[in-house]
Amino acid sequence: MIQSNQTISIVLPVFNGENTVLKAIQSIQQQTFTNWELIIVDDESNDNSYKLCLENANFDKRINVYQNNKNLGLAKTMNRLISLSNGKYIAIQEQDDCSLPDRLEKEIRILDHHHEVGIVSGIARWIDNQGQFLTNFPGFLSNG
Repeated sequence: MIQSNQTISIVLPVFNGENTVLKAIQSIQQQTFTNWELIIVDDESNDNSYKLCLENANFDKRINVYQNNKNLGLAKTMNRLISLSNGKYIAIQEQDDCSLPDRLEKEIRILDHHHEVGIVSGIARWIDNQGQFLTNFPGFLSNG
């Protein structure tokens, strides 16, 4: 596990994500960079998303879960997530994405050593329900 004095805040907006959100959370918990906080805001889901997130947070003090009093939509929920963040850097985790274990380590290394860089992005690999690779997004990054 790699640690640093620099904390990164991972923001995770959730709306009706009970089928995927636990995998998204677990992919952050498995990061090689461990000095992070995960901030989750449930946007008044109609399923068990909020409950699942709360249960997971009980086992990891780096996870903080909140719930909007009414459905605010993605933009306002993202603004709330950012306002709750304490890290030097902010990373976005989607409820239906899984991050590779070295994602945060690589992103922080770039930001710490290249001060002219203000934002980093990765390549998403689209997979189907059986875990089979479909394509990369955005393709122009994977194609040079």
